Amino acid sequence: MSNIISVNLDDCNHRFVENNGVVVSKIVYPRVHMFSLDLSLFQGNMSSGSMGFSLFNFPTKVSVSKSELIQITGVGTGFTNEIIKILDELKHYKKIDKTAGWNIQIDIPKDFRHHIGLGLTTQITSAVVIAAAETYGIKMDYVDLFNLGIGRVSSLGLSAIFSPGFMIEFGYKLDKNSAVNIHPDLYKHTESPSGALLRIDNFPWKAVIAIPKNLTSLSGKIEDSFWNDIFPDKVESSKDIAYAVSNYILPALISNDFDNFIKGLNIVTQSGTKPAEESIQNQNTKDMANKLREKLGFASISSLGPVIYSFTDKTYDIDTIHNLINDEFDIVLIDTNRPNQDVVHLDIPTKIIRDNQQKYYLEDKNIPFDTLSQHQKYEIKILDSHILSKTKIIASFACLGKTYFANKYPHKSIDLESLSFRYVHASDDESMKCDSSLIHDSAFPANYVKQIIDCIGKYEYIFIVLSIPALKILDCYGIEYTVVYPDKTMTNTILNRAKIRGNNDEMLSLLKTNLSNEDEYKLMKSILKSDKYILATCDDNIENLIHRGII
Repeated sequence: MSNIISVNLDDCNHRFVENNGVVVSKIVYPRVHMFSLDLSLFQGNMSSGSMGFSLFNFPTKVSVSKSELIQITGVGTGFTNEIIKILDELKHYKKIDKTAGWNIQIDIPKDFRHHIGLGLTTQITSAVVIAAAETYGIKMDYVDLFNLGIGRVSSLGLSAIFSPGFMIEFGYKLDKNSAVNIHPDLYKHTESPSGALLRIDNFPWKAVIAIPKNLTSLSGKIEDSFWNDIFPDKVESSKDIAYAVSNYILPALISNDFDNFIKGLNIVTQSGTKPAEESIQNQNTKDMANKLREKLGFASISSLGPVIYSFTDKTYDIDTIHNLINDEFDIVLIDTNRPNQDVVHLDIPTKIIRDNQQKYYLEDKNIPFDTLSQHQKYEIKILDSHILSKTKIIASFACLGKTYFANKYPHKSIDLESLSFRYVHASDDESMKCDSSLIHDSAFPANYVKQIIDCIGKYEYIFIVLSIPALKILDCYGIEYTVVYPDKTMTNTILNRAKIRGNNDEMLSLLKTNLSNEDEYKLMKSILKSDKYILATCDDNIENLIHRGII
């Protein structure tokens, strides 16, 4: 069931800025603009408002530090000029020295471009302004950005800067204290962003996004001319949209009613300005939208396109979605919910850290989940529930009998060691564990999780190692697993088994240290979603735990 939460942007203006005293960084996300709420003059102004969602799978990081000149890397010349212009306006607006300069690094997701309907230009510009001001100790809120000219086409971009997620935001309000008139040709009122939105947490379905490989949307004067021709919208359209949102979309989100959610979306995108926005699209975009409608029952363009979005309540195999890919579009299937924890921060006793790197078990402490590439994530197949139910995934501590069981029952089990996935040119040799010369493979843990998922449905039992980032990915995809961990009483048994199988002294020392406290076990229980934890005791091993029905 979705949670619908009231948000005031005044409460979350500076939440996502990082400042280490030299470099200020901010992460922003492209967003899908699904539809506008009210583009009529029913209230005396064009209150706008919209529904849309952030694409957390495609983070863009902006890093800014002071410099003598303005130097920008990561974007093209045209956008560089736009950023320089807005920074000049920032200097005037906040009375910053005219000679101030900044080094600005912009890391954009691979294959993403500006002006494709995902609001990336607005998000990046906002992040640059916020971070640049922060280098001088100046806080920028959503009204400041609005006053600088950011977010005047749609306030969804502003809302997604300060409170990213799936939302319905309520646009602009009449404001006598503001000096900004967004549409002087239509009315004389001044206005400001409402700062109000409903955030939709625990969105229960997957979004399907068709991203163009070459096409772009209208921009600049051509875009302005398009909107001038269709503004204002009919009052009847805004009433239809309000009805669909209140009587179909919101109740469907609360009750997990996918059919009525899609019915509501079809109403709102066949009303208002969406038909006009779609009519100007390239024929390839129209064809792709029709294919998605045929397959999923609904599709529409984001903002002015040509990105297309849809939703599915099915756990389609990714190959099914890929069948729609053509020369013009990539198709991606994503979870719109914000990850529970962007980075796994672990408080590990210093005794089990060697040269500031943990070599086994908790060695994954510095791998942030959000840095996994989108390509790696989409290689992981989304599996139907009936396939998932055929296999039990068991994440087990060392020396509890994973390999023994898999060798004894190879027809129904497999032991997936991780060394060959964690490290470059490594083999799954017990003597290599804790080898300080090993080089981490940047593809881990995605490569390991892909192997796990490839084995689902082929075996009754899959045994895996305790890698928290890997398990967090399984959490993300709703794949259940059982954690088996030894009680302290098993310390001598575990160490004897490790010595027999050929582990070196460093590995033995590490195992002894890990078993001397419950830090790792408590950590897993606090940040992982699995509610299946088995604490092995005495002479327990995987085989007798399975035969006793405990696993």
